[in-house]
Amino acid sequence: MQPQIRNADHLNGTDAVRELMRQQFPAPGAANGLVVLDIDMVLRVYGPNFGTDGEGRFILTEWKQGTANLSGGQLFTFKTIHKLMRRGDDAGRYLGFWKINYSNASNGDDDRFNPECVTIHKAVRLWDESPLVIEGHDAVCQFLSTLSVDDEGGAA
Repeated sequence: MQPQIRNADHLNGTDAVRELMRQQFPAPGAANGLVVLDIDMVLRVYGPNFGTDGEGRFILTEWKQGTANLSGGQLFTFKTIHKLMRRGDDAGRYLGFWKINYSNASNGDDDRFNPECVTIHKAVRLWDESPLVIEGHDAVCQFLSTLSVDDEGGAA
């Protein structure tokens, strides 16, 4: 039985917009540029079950297949966003920018949304003073489902 996909009509809807931006809105001149990126997911938890109020706490995530890393444009842009978020977060709600490496063993379109095909290998918190790496599917899933980080900067 195929899992029901919520908001399936919105999937891949930004691909054409991204290409339009890249092709039609170039910035003239050698000292100018237009970088077109998207952050893959924002995860937010809130409420008493997570020990937080209605605003909650959140992370920004970039998901990479296999052992892939961020591109140069992603590194610069996402690090800038991260620094600005840290600077403006007096309440400690922003838990950082995370790169998550995963693999998808689907056999094509029939099961590409099947959660059983996904294995999450590693989550790495980028650009913070205390680097944090969480390895293993179960450990990463536990962290992502709670966004709980202990006092030493590790996943609780």
